[in-house]
Amino acid sequence: MQEYNILGDRMEITVEKVDSHLAIVSVIGEIDLNNTPELTTVFEKLRKEGIHQHILECSNISYIDSSGIGVLIKSKSLLMQEKSDKSKDIILLNLSPSVKRVFELTRLTGLFKTFNNRLEAIDYFNK
Repeated sequence: MQEYNILGDRMEITVEKVDSHLAIVSVIGEIDLNNTPELTTVFEKLRKEGIHQHILECSNISYIDSSGIGVLIKSKSLLMQEKSDKSKDIILLNLSPSVKRVFELTRLTGLFKTFNNRLEAIDYFNK
């Protein structure tokens, strides 16, 4: 497994490459207009490396605004356009109550699969 960290304004991102197709992106802090470029860069880099299975670990996200939601929607849309013989998606793991509420209010719970267990999230891509 490879890992790397990115520090942003009020946010830290850790990327754990589980294998050549799957990465877990863990965010600590806030996802807002000030730091969405860092998150966008992470998803773009993974996509360009041919990693098309993304798990966003959300347990330590304290806040997400509409710009953060926009990054997730755009990143998922671009990812789904990629040619791959493997499954591809962005799924959410361990939504904190405040972030879960935002996804419910914006009715995006149907767009993003959510899991509360890391192994189940990884297994989703192995079916």
